[in-house]
Amino acid sequence: MRRMTRRAGIAALLFTAVALAFALPPAAAAEEEEEAETRIARVKRFRVTPMGPEEAVEQMELLGHSFFVFFNPDEGEINVVYARRDGTYGLIQPEMD
Repeated sequence: MRRMTRRAGIAALLFTAVALAFALPPAAAAEEEEEAETRIARVKRFRVTPMGPEEAVEQMELLGHSFFVFFNPDEGEINVVYARRDGTYGLIQPEMD
């Protein structure tokens, strides 16, 4: 039953998105997209401390945040830990193209 509810919700969202896309003149839709892409409301700078992922999770919990940016000396790069909905944690490690 839950899957049907979720699917119905997704279908309703898609229907609404399509209806809105066709309701706006193409020029207005393009202007809104540009405006949304270029809005940076705030820039925050902070020192990144070298630590392992486990310590980063501890720091995140101490601060009460849902993510934490840190320098991982073992990887030699900036990483991010984040809290997942299921109570576990995720680790983001960037890969350059």
